[in-house]
Amino acid sequence: MSITQSKVVIQLAGGLGNQLFQYSFARSLALRNDVPLWLDISSFKRDFVYKCKFNLDQFNIKTDKIIQNSYCGKDSRITNKLLKIYQKTEDLLIPFHKKFFLSERCLSVKSTACNLSFKEGGWVDSHSRLIQNFQVNKTVILDGSFQSPAYFDEFAPIIKQDLSLKTYPQSNTDTLKQIRETDSVCVGVRRYSDGNASDYHYICERDFYQKAFERMQSSLSNPHYFIFTLEPNWVMKNLKIPGPFTIVGAEDDRSKATNDFEQMLECKHFIMSNSTYYWWAAWLSSSACEKVIIAPRLGWANKDTIPYDWILID
Repeated sequence: MSITQSKVVIQLAGGLGNQLFQYSFARSLALRNDVPLWLDISSFKRDFVYKCKFNLDQFNIKTDKIIQNSYCGKDSRITNKLLKIYQKTEDLLIPFHKKFFLSERCLSVKSTACNLSFKEGGWVDSHSRLIQNFQVNKTVILDGSFQSPAYFDEFAPIIKQDLSLKTYPQSNTDTLKQIRETDSVCVGVRRYSDGNASDYHYICERDFYQKAFERMQSSLSNPHYFIFTLEPNWVMKNLKIPGPFTIVGAEDDRSKATNDFEQMLECKHFIMSNSTYYWWAAWLSSSACEKVIIAPRLGWANKDTIPYDWILID
């Protein structure tokens, strides 16, 4: 298939939550234009800081091809530098509808618009209808995070089917049974202590979680909190949990990022830090009851990440 033939190529990168957002938009764009979808997973072999792995093969995703080597030559340092120059030139000179690289950065509203840096809780992107409705009439390479459900709401039932797990990991059966039998609340605590993430990520502090607990207590009669975190010591030292709780050690091995997903998906309600990993557990959860989902207002890369019916806390 040549570069002139119509298809969508998504450059996947980052952890599981990021990959799910990137796939969901790319899949929706391919469906909307009735063209093939290719997944470029070459970035993972170049990730020496966070050591993220390609995790989507554990889901029932639909793709026409998965390519190990960079579609546009990013594996080569020289080619990569030339590509960056080309992208900057394309942003300045090429009309939007004729672009080869479709990047959020060419249209996004920068975080200075809300007078906050990303670390302080500002957003760097926003949902764009131009990107969402882009007409694919040749190969288009997607470059970005696309962290807004507005990009794929139109195809939500298909996306949820795609993002069902192929096989469920070997979870702690006692914990899973408890999650199913109680008014379970998944509490996702992430402190961004991996790599150099804390240098530029907004971090939810004690005050956010205590406000969220208070709100959840007023909504549920007998909640049981299941704390998913890599930092249980911080949780035990800093949080006053107003009810029965269970600490579930989140999986530190990024190649096994789906191991906790089964348990989180079974939870009925959610309190989450500003993490796309926990966001997806809440969005994909098929809880039969009316879900109560609480998230921080700040700290998301996209100002349109949070659905309108989720509860936001400052």
